[in-house]
Amino acid sequence: MKIVIYTLLVVIGLMTTNAVAAQEGSLVVIVNKDNTAVTEMSSGQIKLYFLKKIKIRWPKIHQAIKPVDHEYLTPTRKLFYSKVLRMSPEDVGQYYVSRQISNAIKPPQKVISEQDVIDFVMANVGAIGYVNREVYETNKNKVKMVLMVNE
Repeated sequence: MKIVIYTLLVVIGLMTTNAVAAQEGSLVVIVNKDNTAVTEMSSGQIKLYFLKKIKIRWPKIHQAIKPVDHEYLTPTRKLFYSKVLRMSPEDVGQYYVSRQISNAIKPPQKVISEQDVIDFVMANVGAIGYVNREVYETNKNKVKMVLMVNE
């Protein structure tokens, strides 16, 4: 149904094909714009930081790494988990339960909307999160992109 609506909007000229592609599967991993520890990251590095597997603080700036996640299983969250973390939502949940028991590592802060992710990352120098590309494009002066992922 979504594809039919998008196709119809493209045909009648209300939406470009680039906008359709962005909505169907592009996300941007972001950090606070004042985070000087990184300028770009690989998906493997992001996984290590997001899951706090190796480090719990950013190098150079010595700020705690603060991942922020989407509360609900949105298309953006599904894409992030499959392409960046390469884990299912259940595996991520189990990972953090075991980490919390063994090392007192807390799971990421959960927020409801993509704008909440932007706001969290803006407010926390050590934050790392992900949003749909369109959301990033309207907020790119507020945060720093470290990776773009396409479906």
